[in-house]
Amino acid sequence: RDNVKLKMVSKANILKDEIINEDNIHFLRASSDGIELNEFKNLRQLFSRSAIPKDTLIQWKDLKINL
Repeated sequence: RDNVKLKMVSKANILKDEIINEDNIHFLRASSDGIELNEFKNLRQLFSRSAIPKDTLIQWKDLKINL
């Protein structure tokens, strides 16, 4: 299957000096052509989605997710 890019977006980009933690980091799941498919509010929501198996490989360096 194709690799689906996972973009990490933090509210800290908007509100300066905000501490970045699990709750204020947002994940945008995008298709290969850059169209946003889903937004995950935090890590718990990301992994609670049945569409993403628990053994999904996430490479934090480039934030790519292999489905």
